[in-house]
Amino acid sequence: MPTRPLGVTLLALFFFLITVVLLGVLVVSLFHPEGISTRHPTDLQHDIQQANKYKGAHLLIVLTFAAVGFGLWNLHPLARYAVLVLTGVSLAWRIVGLLLWFGLHRMGHDQDLGVLFWIGTLARAGIFLYLKRADIKEAFTKATIQPSLAAR
Repeated sequence: MPTRPLGVTLLALFFFLITVVLLGVLVVSLFHPEGISTRHPTDLQHDIQQANKYKGAHLLIVLTFAAVGFGLWNLHPLARYAVLVLTGVSLAWRIVGLLLWFGLHRMGHDQDLGVLFWIGTLARAGIFLYLKRADIKEAFTKATIQPSLAAR
């Protein structure tokens, strides 16, 4: 089995981390929905309330992140395609947002995009370009499924 590139390993671990965080939000929403203060809601409290409201969709998102992380870890080509689609769509949305921002800015609305917008955009572009590299694509195409110990 080919060696997993370090960038793919880090990306898979990132997907696993997001899975754990989203699963934690879902578990909190299931077991303590009434214990969430809504007087001054934070982003996390809002996420927990939304997870409680849309449990099925939230679970689907958790499973998707877990499947993509597992696929990246095992160099499954479909996981690479999934991340390329996710980052590509996200970058397209960001470009639309940037064009809208320029249009509003020209009309006199003076609002910054913020540092996180640029960091997020660069991170998505970096992931997209990294997964498009020939050596990374080759690592995913050379991956083979190892037989289990029971089959030997």
